[in-house]
Amino acid sequence: MSTEAVIDASAIVALYVPEETSNWIRMKVEEYTQFHILDLTMYEVDNAIWRKGVLLKELNHSEMELVFANIQAFIDSLCISHPYSEIRSETIRIATKHGLTIYDSAYISLAQAIKSKFITTDATLIQKLRNTELEEMLETPYHGDTSGVK
Repeated sequence: MSTEAVIDASAIVALYVPEETSNWIRMKVEEYTQFHILDLTMYEVDNAIWRKGVLLKELNHSEMELVFANIQAFIDSLCISHPYSEIRSETIRIATKHGLTIYDSAYISLAQAIKSKFITTDATLIQKLRNTELEEMLETPYHGDTSGVK
């Protein structure tokens, strides 16, 4: 088993903000020693934390600051960041073939490029990849029906 995996913004957020998938992601992270992210990942993560704090009022200011700091420590110590330019052509191909966003396709493309698993808690993405050749690369907490999951 590989000790490295691609991890997306949904999984990183769930690691530090209480969500339905938080326990699963904490256990899953223990299985790996290194994670790969994209240069766009921190934009996605920070936007999700900002949204949870400012718009949804799920986090107060001090909680947001702590989450930002903890995520930065995780990124600095365990993650390798890759530029989008490394995987752009394949990303566009995947997005077009599977009807996925460029963001989601970029993570998949990165996982293919480094021959690793892709850790995500994005139920919508997981559902779109069911019964495709890409499903096998996923590390996900959802097994079976994801239609009722946000």
